Amino acid sequence: MLLNRPLRAGLALICAAAVIASVGTATAGAKAPLARASVIGGTPASLSDWSFTAAVLTTNSLCTGSVISPSKVLTAAHCTASPSTMTVRTNSTSAFFGGDVHAVTSVAINPAWTHGFLGDLAVLTLRTPTTAPPVQPASSAEDSALTRPGTALSVAGYGARNPAPKRKLKIGQLMTATVFIHGFCPVPTSLMCDAGGRSGLTAVRKIKGKVRRRVIQRTVCSGDSGGPMVARTATGPRLVGVAEATAAPPKRSPFGFVWCGLKGFPGLHTRVASWLGFIQGS
Repeated sequence: MLLNRPLRAGLALICAAAVIASVGTATAGAKAPLARASVIGGTPASLSDWSFTAAVLTTNSLCTGSVISPSKVLTAAHCTASPSTMTVRTNSTSAFFGGDVHAVTSVAINPAWTHGFLGDLAVLTLRTPTTAPPVQPASSAEDSALTRPGTALSVAGYGARNPAPKRKLKIGQLMTATVFIHGFCPVPTSLMCDAGGRSGLTAVRKIKGKVRRRVIQRTVCSGDSGGPMVARTATGPRLVGVAEATAAPPKRSPFGFVWCGLKGFPGLHTRVASWLGFIQGS
């Protein structure tokens, strides 16, 4: 979902949304929608560290979520559909295999969300409770202490591991990465920008006979929408953010890849502490 709202000169938003196409064989070409959300430059995640993560699937899309109680999963509002078309997989590092699959009985969408990027949250109610241990949302006081500029936080998601839409998208494996809170984020305080970090991936493409290289940054990308951004504390992980979008340049990248991962265009995350009333009341 491209939002025609400038963040600052030349910036727009692309939701780090679901992979649109048949899951497992999704590709993005000239006629297909671009993928909008996984952990680029990440490493495989373990259930011991990310036991509360959940894959959120609809008929034709993949997102990520966080178990916040045995019957509730927090995700992004733009990931939702009719409850009858949604399923949630818990206790698995794969979005498509293993673990436990739950039907969704109801979807509570943040009433402040208007299909933009503010308050992009939803709480799913599961038909059967999950045994996955829940993650605790950060309180306002915890948020202030845990999300200062430069702080290292962890993100995870089942989305795309490669940012190139012309290739077969690698989706479905739970990946994680360490990112940092950006010192400057040209968006409202209810959102956070991550500064990523050098991922080791490099985009290489010939343009007019010259080889161009671009370092890809660690950040969220396609299928990671709704996924957790957490701070590790002495008393356990705290959920401080929910993956929502990636800031994007106004024109398609000449490198041929989805905008997530470009240096200077951070991932955006909804700040959980800004919407505790909705989350706890759903």
